[in-house]
Amino acid sequence: MVDKLNNLVKDTQEQATKTQKLSMLLEAEASQSVERMYDLSTTTTILARDQLFEIMEFLDDLGQVLQPNNHNEKVQEILKQLEYMREMAQYRTHATTEITITLSDLLKSLHEQSSELSEISNTLLEQMGKFKL
Repeated sequence: MVDKLNNLVKDTQEQATKTQKLSMLLEAEASQSVERMYDLSTTTTILARDQLFEIMEFLDDLGQVLQPNNHNEKVQEILKQLEYMREMAQYRTHATTEITITLSDLLKSLHEQSSELSEISNTLLEQMGKFKL
């Protein structure tokens, strides 16, 4: 009976050790991924905002040039299309920003969970070390 219990403790300790190693790897990879993805998504968001500014400036200039000819049906149609393009550009920039925020939150959560898993496995190993027959 004692041998079976010792074997169970030994097997459990081996599994806890594996869990600890994997959780440490996961924590390190999550940390690196958080940094890389945050940098990438931040860069993408900044670029999208810069492009939005340039697009809006161009569309405003174009609208000002066309406005004096507002009585022409074709010009009216183009002005409506310009407004639609403004809305689409703003929507896409907003979507990029939301993706960045969501991705950042997700990766931070993954990092926190992997850290917690690492702490749990360390505690388990400590407790298993105390439980020797």
